[in-house]
Amino acid sequence: GAALPRADRTVDGAGGFLMPGLIDAHTHFDGAEQLKDYLRYGVTTIFSLGTRDEDRAALNTAVAQQRQGKLPGTRIYATGPSIGNHRNLEVSQVAAYVDELKRDGLSFVKVYNAIPEPVFYALTDAAHARGMGVFGHIPRTFPADRSLRKIDIVAHMEEFFFALNRAVVTDSALPQLQPDWQPDLVQPM
Repeated sequence: GAALPRADRTVDGAGGFLMPGLIDAHTHFDGAEQLKDYLRYGVTTIFSLGTRDEDRAALNTAVAQQRQGKLPGTRIYATGPSIGNHRNLEVSQVAAYVDELKRDGLSFVKVYNAIPEPVFYALTDAAHARGMGVFGHIPRTFPADRSLRKIDIVAHMEEFFFALNRAVVTDSALPQLQPDWQPDLVQPM
């Protein structure tokens, strides 16, 4: 029942359209300037999934500056290195690593194909205990049904095919794959 506050500026939208901001749910941080570029094209939120150690300082700075209101642009939610790809950990290193990500203001951990099962469980449990999400590939080092209980968001649709079929295929091989099936384009009545 309260009156709406008076707008500082009114935009005449006649002949145009209004849409919500877009979300890009799988990017890789490539510098603070890209945040302005995303916003220019209507992307108001990005998830940066997998930042190499050498790029972490720039990512951490961008995240901190955004939280302080000093960096305009698309809102970034991010993780550090992908475990099992960019970096390998021992179980004894997991808690300190997740604490580091949390301290740096990062939102998620990312798991990758070759992560060992004990490290996977330690990492996902530590992330969830700290209120952080788990993004990633479905590990191929143990059965998929065990990992899917712990991953919040699977990073690629093809992960289901590869993990469930226990296929050993790297991301770089995807363009060369030749499936032996054709989609059935006839819809049943």
